[in-house]
Amino acid sequence: MKELSPDQKKLGRRMKSIRQSTVEPVFGTLIEHLGMRKMNTIGIRQSNKNMLLAAVAYNLKKYLSFDKKNINNAVKEVKNCGLRIIRLIRTFLSLLLDLKISR
Repeated sequence: MKELSPDQKKLGRRMKSIRQSTVEPVFGTLIEHLGMRKMNTIGIRQSNKNMLLAAVAYNLKKYLSFDKKNINNAVKEVKNCGLRIIRLIRTFLSLLLDLKISR
């Protein structure tokens, strides 16, 4: 194995810290709490749809837990953002239909 220079080691540590703070916690949550340990799909397109749905679920869960802290603000925001929620539900349902059709 080739020995790394001090500059390469420093760069590697920086890249690792960035990766650990942005991407890995999300994948850890998807694997542990949303059952994404294994994908039962065939092909990259279906796997991409599966990951997209998992990301939507992760973001909704995060969004809802954020709003629990401020219930009054959540009620006001839901009233003001009804169209956004309806669009999100429509997108989710169309993705489910696409996933069902492609199987």
